[in-house]
Amino acid sequence: MKRLKAVDYTHHNDNKVKTAQVNDSSDALFLFEYDINRHVTSDSSWGVTITSYDQLGNMVDRYDHLHTINNVSLHEHFTYDSGNQLKTMVKNDIPQCEMLYEG
Repeated sequence: MKRLKAVDYTHHNDNKVKTAQVNDSSDALFLFEYDINRHVTSDSSWGVTITSYDQLGNMVDRYDHLHTINNVSLHEHFTYDSGNQLKTMVKNDIPQCEMLYEG
């Protein structure tokens, strides 16, 4: 039987999540930052994984210091077209994919 994990949250005055901590574990604390319009701009877990977002909520960058490629932290960068669709993904400065859409 899979055990459910308790998550404790703290909130900003407007009820947006400020932190989330799993089972009172210092290894599982997540922090959330917001722009002036209250859109998530980044989330992180003790600086090990840091994700940033654009104003439309699209993931733009993800840094993962726990996983490495050739002793370099993993960095993924995403771009989007004018229709807000994923356009490219680059991992550690090496293009991984370019999306082409019909219409």
